[in-house]
Amino acid sequence: MIDAPPASVAGRKRAMTEDLSTEWQALLAGVSKGQAAVHEYGENHTIFTQGELAGSVCFLLRGKVQLSVATEEGKEAIVATLG
Repeated sequence: MIDAPPASVAGRKRAMTEDLSTEWQALLAGVSKGQAAVHEYGENHTIFTQGELAGSVCFLLRGKVQLSVATEEGKEAIVATLG
């Protein structure tokens, strides 16, 4: 069983989705079959890593995100900055 988020987090998530237009809310509800979740990430937070199996689709509501690739030697190259 997964515990519910603290009230402050739940309130912030609700406020973020209330910022979306009705059209976006309907799209997200339809695509996710009611399983949509809004996540807020801090600066320099890794959302997912290269090679990881996808378990969801991410939409950037605000802010910026960098997409990068890494070589086997560990060198990293930023291929895009979105937002």
